[in-house]
Amino acid sequence: MTHYLPSSTDDDLLPVVDEKDQLVGEAPRRRVHMEKLRHRAVHVVVEDGHGKVLLQLRSRGKDSFPLWWDISVGGHVDSGEDYLTAARREIGEELGISGELREVARRDAAPDSGWEFVRIYTCQSTGPFAPPPDEIEDTRWVDAAELMANGHSSPEPESWRITPSGLISLRLWAEATGVRGTK
Repeated sequence: MTHYLPSSTDDDLLPVVDEKDQLVGEAPRRRVHMEKLRHRAVHVVVEDGHGKVLLQLRSRGKDSFPLWWDISVGGHVDSGEDYLTAARREIGEELGISGELREVARRDAAPDSGWEFVRIYTCQSTGPFAPPPDEIEDTRWVDAAELMANGHSSPEPESWRITPSGLISLRLWAEATGVRGTK
């Protein structure tokens, strides 16, 4: 990574893992990202039960992809946590909800995931949501089938973008749950 914006979470310790997702140590978040060390993350797709998924607009203060749309919830697994515990914590922190989570897919650490092993969960909820403004600028419900068909859910996709990693996880979620595009 040649460009890195400072973040209030730069000093948070993250577990560092090997190519088999086995713990080998821990390091501050900034070092993990700067040195492209393998680490763990969770993505959660929040569904409304009627064919729509929730997207979040990342805060303008984010150190990566500010003001891009993203998967409903995403975050790092902290030291001492397992994936499911992290997913439960993240839906509480990012949306102010709790709910039953079901793992639907996994991604290996690679450049397209930011060197994160990612576990992808699904959760059904219609809110109300209480996203922290320093993390999330906005949320929007989108038709899942249209999103999968187009990679967006707007006739003007240039007006908004979904993070590459978020879109990959959304596609894996759709494949695992049987959501098909309308095209």
